[in-house]
Amino acid sequence: MISALNYLNDTIVSNQLNISFFEYIGFPLLANNWPAIVSWTLAFQLILKASAFIQVPLINLIASTPEIKKESSQLSKRQVFNWGTHSLSLVHAVYVSYLVIVIALFPNDTHPLTGIDDRIVKMANCAVGYFIWDLLLCTVDLKYQGLGFLAHASVALNALLITYRPMCMIYVPAILSFEFSTIFLNLIWFTDKLGYSSSKFMLFNGLGLVFAFIFVRVIYGISSFYSLFGLISANYEFVGAYHYYTLSASMVILSSLNIFWLYKIIASFQRKFSKISTANVSNSNAEAKKLE
Repeated sequence: MISALNYLNDTIVSNQLNISFFEYIGFPLLANNWPAIVSWTLAFQLILKASAFIQVPLINLIASTPEIKKESSQLSKRQVFNWGTHSLSLVHAVYVSYLVIVIALFPNDTHPLTGIDDRIVKMANCAVGYFIWDLLLCTVDLKYQGLGFLAHASVALNALLITYRPMCMIYVPAILSFEFSTIFLNLIWFTDKLGYSSSKFMLFNGLGLVFAFIFVRVIYGISSFYSLFGLISANYEFVGAYHYYTLSASMVILSSLNIFWLYKIIASFQRKFSKISTANVSNSNAEAKKLE
């Protein structure tokens, strides 16, 4: 079966029409990699569907209260879907973050503008497959997902396409390092739904999310985008007007979204811990009255 699929893949990607088409639209590396991207997109959809069958057993295993365990058997379609999308997002974030760390620890000496790293291409295949799936999700479920996530999926996908130009490939890990914060974000969601919102694990993930946003998405992200903008500006003729302006717009939009989301995260934690502090004060007052 695997050998048959490999033969089919080799036959498709080596077809001259396939090669000529992607060279014509300006993404020659897509000729060899689009089947892998499609496979990743389908794999993520399969993970979403499969998650529906394991949600209830997992919730029953690790939920903090009997009430939550009981409610798990009565989840609505929207709730099942939300559990699935967060599970899928976590799988992608963990895998991509692992690859980012590996590439950072063992970098290849490639040209910043035209260098090719096969490891980055394989990582981009996974990420592009995910963001295609994410873009389709945000499009068909726009009312629930919101314009912010639709914009994020669109510009992230556009930014990653430079891999197949190929151009500025060494900056792709910097873009995908943003997924570090996604790990903490999803763990916070799961922790809350399982009834551990006041636990130390929630606090740990909250701090991890804030630090990941500040140091990875904002400081490292903006500095990397500044370096990338300088590179494409100095090589405008090679980059071309389309890639120059769309990539510049993507960097501005992603940076703006990161700053906005950081503000929302900090405001959310302030409200949450303010409620906890108020509750603790009320409990202390109640205990004091009992002692009077």
